[in-house]
Amino acid sequence: LDAHSLIAAPGYVDWQLNGAFGHDYTENPASIWASAARLPEHGVTAFLPTIITSPFEKHAAALEALKQGAPADFRGAWPLGLHFEGPFLNPGKKGAHNPAWLRPPSLSEIQSWSRQNGVWLVTLAPELPGAHELIRTLRARGVMVSAGHSLATYAEAQAAFAAGVTCGTHLFNAMPSIDHRAPGLAAALLNTSQVAVGLIPDGIHVHPQMVALAR
Repeated sequence: LDAHSLIAAPGYVDWQLNGAFGHDYTENPASIWASAARLPEHGVTAFLPTIITSPFEKHAAALEALKQGAPADFRGAWPLGLHFEGPFLNPGKKGAHNPAWLRPPSLSEIQSWSRQNGVWLVTLAPELPGAHELIRTLRARGVMVSAGHSLATYAEAQAAFAAGVTCGTHLFNAMPSIDHRAPGLAAALLNTSQVAVGLIPDGIHVHPQMVALAR
């Protein structure tokens, strides 16, 4: 590779990618590899294909797509593992997620969810009954847990961090606004240095000044 006069820079790692180039990973998990081949066009060299709230068969199909591995002669961004955004979300902050598939936290539903099997990150609402047991189980299996689509109070968010939550999914979106008397999840995420926070910095989901504040 002749890199004369070019600049070498680290690639982006996208922790939440629901699809790209006309592909929707939840609708068709097998399309992960087809879009991955084109992601370097936008500087992305690694990513977490994200499956949103859906029947559990979709989660299993996505795990199988990664297990089968890359096509022959594949070149592109590498899927580090899957991000399951849901179905253990708060119906009050479901956003675009189909409420028909939302579920309360249940250990019986996540028996195959582990880092070894290809699950890297799970977004859930930590204030739901049974969520802390789910968080501790996933962390023991090497899976990172993120708080999102949640109505958690500041105190509930702090308790979730103590239980093992280390991330926040799309800060300010699908969570209560910051209130001076009820700061909630967003303020807790900003006030905890041990937590990594995702943000949608497009100037649409979040005002540009809020992007500067989060930075």
